[in-house]
Amino acid sequence: MNEHQLQAYVADALAAYEGPLLRYAGHLCRDPELAKDAVQDTFVKLWQASGKQPPEKLAAWLFKVCRHRVFEILRKDKRM
Repeated sequence: MNEHQLQAYVADALAAYEGPLLRYAGHLCRDPELAKDAVQDTFVKLWQASGKQPPEKLAAWLFKVCRHRVFEILRKDKRM
């Protein structure tokens, strides 16, 4: 995937899934700012992963990565 295709792919995914992911992350953590951070990190990971091989099941992949990131942030915050 070249740079232009990667940008378009991630932009399309962002347009389609940002809202649902924000609601999902917000439901998991009950903190809108933490939810935004988790979703942002999810799309950064998508950018990194798609440069090599785009995920086959994009929606499932995004929600899984987002869920893991929310729990990772919550664990980190709990330690502090």
